[in-house]
Amino acid sequence: MKYKGFVNFRLIDGEQTLFRNVNVPLSSFQVGGGATRVIDLRSTDDISLVAEFKEAQTFKNLSLYLSSTRDHKDMKAALDLTALAKEGWDFILIIIIERFSNGKLLEGFKLGIRAAVLRSAPLIVGGNLLLMEVKFDDSTLFQGKVTDHFIHSNARVL
Repeated sequence: MKYKGFVNFRLIDGEQTLFRNVNVPLSSFQVGGGATRVIDLRSTDDISLVAEFKEAQTFKNLSLYLSSTRDHKDMKAALDLTALAKEGWDFILIIIIERFSNGKLLEGFKLGIRAAVLRSAPLIVGGNLLLMEVKFDDSTLFQGKVTDHFIHSNARVL
């Protein structure tokens, strides 16, 4: 199996969207507390993904490592995340992991967080990864069919 991950976040104030970043590539992630491990999407499996997402729900935090991009989505994300961290605003965070076999998209996982807060401003680590550390109170994990990096509404809650 092969996996690809994407991070989507937005801040909505009433009717106005203040910040929106869609499909920023995710390289890896980890949870502070519990088992100490980094889930690298280039070398993982369903069991490890779900277990780490469940740990995130238990410990209510995630460290996300966003990949650099040629279209500068990562830099726009860094600027928007810096503003969110500075103001301390909570925002909607959606993490999508797509699962492929022989180049065909099979299905995916979605961790939806309604009110994430950055623990600090984002940092560049490892030369070209953007580290985004968030905390949250509540989240929902889904598994199901994916289209255009979004899970269908009939996805199963895990």
